[in-house]
Amino acid sequence: MVTQVRCVGPEAFEEIYPLLARLPTRAMSKQDWRWLLFEYPWAASPPRGWALYADGKAVGFIGAVFSARPLLGRVEKFCNPSSWIVLDEYRYASALLLKPILALKDHTVLSLSLSPAAYCVAATGSAILSRRRAASGASPTRMCTTSGTGSSSGSTASWRRLRS
Repeated sequence: MVTQVRCVGPEAFEEIYPLLARLPTRAMSKQDWRWLLFEYPWAASPPRGWALYADGKAVGFIGAVFSARPLLGRVEKFCNPSSWIVLDEYRYASALLLKPILALKDHTVLSLSLSPAAYCVAATGSAILSRRRAASGASPTRMCTTSGTGSSSGSTASWRRLRS
């Protein structure tokens, strides 16, 4: 079976939603998913994520919430990956969904809810830039860069390419 990854925008929501509905959350309605990942107002254009297709059917998805914020006298672009899901029979191709995100050379990639299993992605060449404990006493925040090596534990991560 041939698989391919495609950039998706708001027009792909209906074909992606059945995947999102499989995620273990009861708090999100269909409209919540639409707004959170496909129609958020602060980024005017796609992509809204990348989908894995097999024979023309969406079998995997990773959302991407983009934003831009002033930081240290410049505007920094961020991408927060979200809602990574791949049907069991296509899990062998899961990492293909990360390639376009890791290729974002001009963005800081930030994940605010990375599970310990997904954090192993840091092994793709990431290194911890800083660690801090949230004021609430929650798990440590880890900031990583896509150059070097990284840790495989933690619940929150950010990684970015070092600029020359």
